[in-house]
Amino acid sequence: MFKRLKILTLPLLALIIVALSLSGCGGKAAQTEDTSQLDLPQIVSDAMLALKNVSSYTYSLDMNIDMEATGGSSPGQATAKMESSGTADFTAKNMQMDLDMSVEQSDTQPGDTPMNVSAEMYMMGDTLYIKTDIPGAGEQWVKTALTEEMKQAYDLDLVDQQLAPLEDATQIEYVKTETVDGSECYVLKIVPDMAAMKEWLDEQQVTSGPLDWSQVQKLEDVFKELAYNTWIAKDTKLIKKMNIQISIELNAAQFGIDESEFEKMTMDAEINMLMKDYNEPVTITLPDEAQNATEMPQS
Repeated sequence: MFKRLKILTLPLLALIIVALSLSGCGGKAAQTEDTSQLDLPQIVSDAMLALKNVSSYTYSLDMNIDMEATGGSSPGQATAKMESSGTADFTAKNMQMDLDMSVEQSDTQPGDTPMNVSAEMYMMGDTLYIKTDIPGAGEQWVKTALTEEMKQAYDLDLVDQQLAPLEDATQIEYVKTETVDGSECYVLKIVPDMAAMKEWLDEQQVTSGPLDWSQVQKLEDVFKELAYNTWIAKDTKLIKKMNIQISIELNAAQFGIDESEFEKMTMDAEINMLMKDYNEPVTITLPDEAQNATEMPQS
């Protein structure tokens, strides 16, 4: 049963990019100001444009997920945690990312091995290198030539990829002004348009995953909550920090399985992300051991 709960984390990983321990963030007390003249859609639009024009950045993120299946023959709970950090160099068209993910189940038995997965990823020009470390399988480097479809799936600009749904927002709310990493920022709560979100999910190939989207009449039927809290620097217009709140509810039909397994599955996730070192010189070097990576055949 809980292999399905683990699979269900993939749509959230597609929404990621998201998340981070806020070390080095150093926020000051929130300030008040006259916001009546603020053009909130323009602030968001300027942030999107500023992000598209950067030459490099680094990010760190963390994500916490609580999952529960109720009813049927396989009820249970699980929690998942993920930490990731990375660097993007748009001038050289290189990217590096590390991630660690763990899943704990409520019905773990003595002797069960926790699910812990670590990976490193390097996109160097037209080649993708991945190192995985999976219990029982050990460490392994693989590589593959990047097709255009893969370049979209492993988008070099991960932050821009995750922010794309915000370009069509149905609600933008000013929350406060706060200083993050030395920059005074507008803190905005942004709720994306669900039709635009569905189109974005299609582009990320999330809708070809485990969910039966023919059973989803409206995206609101699945996403009970989806909101971005975004810190946008006043001076550079760059996004410094994000917090994403996601609540998903599914029935067995929407998951594409028999209703005898469970009646309802819920997933609550919080994603935090910190972005910094914009336009700073970076050098991404492929590790020596990756030079002997096993060629992964194209499917």
